[in-house]
Amino acid sequence: MKPLNLIILLILPVIAITFRMLPEKSVKSSITTGIYIEQEDQWLDSFKKLMGTHSDAFVFEFAGSSDELRNAVESGRYDCGYVIGKDFSANFIEDYKSARINVLTTSNTSYDTVTMEIIMSELLKAYDGAIIDHYLSVSSSASPYYTDDAEKLLDTAYSEILNSDEIFSISANDTGEFASIRLLDFTFPFEKFAGFVIFTASLMGLLTYKKDENDNIYKKLNKSGQLKFYVVNVLVYLLPAALSGFIAIGIFKGFDNTPALLLKMLLYILICMIFCSVLEIFVKSYRVFTAVLPIILACTLVLSPIFIDLTDKNVMFRLLSYLFPPTYM
Repeated sequence: MKPLNLIILLILPVIAITFRMLPEKSVKSSITTGIYIEQEDQWLDSFKKLMGTHSDAFVFEFAGSSDELRNAVESGRYDCGYVIGKDFSANFIEDYKSARINVLTTSNTSYDTVTMEIIMSELLKAYDGAIIDHYLSVSSSASPYYTDDAEKLLDTAYSEILNSDEIFSISANDTGEFASIRLLDFTFPFEKFAGFVIFTASLMGLLTYKKDENDNIYKKLNKSGQLKFYVVNVLVYLLPAALSGFIAIGIFKGFDNTPALLLKMLLYILICMIFCSVLEIFVKSYRVFTAVLPIILACTLVLSPIFIDLTDKNVMFRLLSYLFPPTYM
């Protein structure tokens, strides 16, 4: 008979249907890392080509200057940045332990260890031939016999081995982006919100009872008769709202596990009834109840993990959240 009651019954199915009708949106993201090369040469040109063919969740971009790289890292556009200095190639070929790469990070950097592994892997591919040549011509016992002809022969043989079946490599490539997630299922806590609406309906039933009690409608009834009308008033609001919530949650999440959802809803109805019963015992006056009601709803929104979750931040908030029914939904 009351328009507000009808709105409460319809709000959950309408929201659920609206969300289901919205086109699916997905989030695809990748980790972008910046690289700046101070002095390019044949080996670093090969390295750039190798990084250009890299395909997985990590994307690498080459900056035009160290300042550009630094600004991109500081702004968060790059997860981190790497500066390859002027003498890098000579040091890397002659003694890789003396080669240095400057790493730019911020407090938000998370994947510098992973991206460094990727960069080192590609650097070794670009420099491996030069490192072998340098070792054989300078550092090994075969250096007196290592002529230009031997170098050409080695380069040819090394290339043939890499491209043969004698050496295998393991790679883990995906689409270049992290797996997408459906926004609707993860960004809107529909079950908790439905629990809040159902809980609000039960409080409205108690409010109606307290109003009738204040108007002395139940004055001539004994305690048993008053209890009967209390239960009826609350259930008249609570049961239709719970049915509406049950249907709405089914629309939103699907009816794949209907028995479990039905059992959960029945237990939630019982929890709401217990809360209202305790509240009715301690708050006898209708005037006091109308003053307390907004505070209860506000505390429910804040302490129950509906739109914000404070329970992970503070143990006291976690304990207080158990006082409000939506926490159990």
